[in-house]
Amino acid sequence: MGFRGEDSVFSEVSLKLKGLDPQSDYEITDKDTGKVFVQKGSDMLKIKSQKPRDSRLITYRKL
Repeated sequence: MGFRGEDSVFSEVSLKLKGLDPQSDYEITDKDTGKVFVQKGSDMLKIKSQKPRDSRLITYRKL
């Protein structure tokens, strides 16, 4: 889960998830938007928020 603070000027964050197999594919699901995509464990996860005081719930599973 990610949160964007009320005074945050940043609308995007890139995260390196730990403990993932860098060579494996992972299905990433944004529970707020329903968007589902696949990426390698070595890739950075980018989360965008359109407005302050927003949150995102992201789940992932190894394929």
